Amino acid sequence: MLTHGESEFFISYIDPNSQTVRKYFPDFLMRNKDGSWTMIEIKGDYMIDDTVTAAKAKYAQEMGFVNKMEYRLMEASVMSTKFYWVNSLIL
Repeated sequence: MLTHGESEFFISYIDPNSQTVRKYFPDFLMRNKDGSWTMIEIKGDYMIDDTVTAAKAKYAQEMGFVNKMEYRLMEASVMSTKFYWVNSLIL
């Protein structure tokens, strides 16, 4: 997982609660077999509809579009299944 200080890769976003610019570090940055990149964020099921999560996703999708990267926001309950990892995350 990417955390503050571990990587220079981050996304600037405006926090809807404080109206300040913050840095967002997606959980994973994955290089696909075709050379493209995917940003992956895993959130607890209860946080998927959170306003801060939505703001991060919006800015990540915009940055991804401009840089030809994919962004995936996934619920932790889905990610915890072995079936998902084997069948869906191999790009």
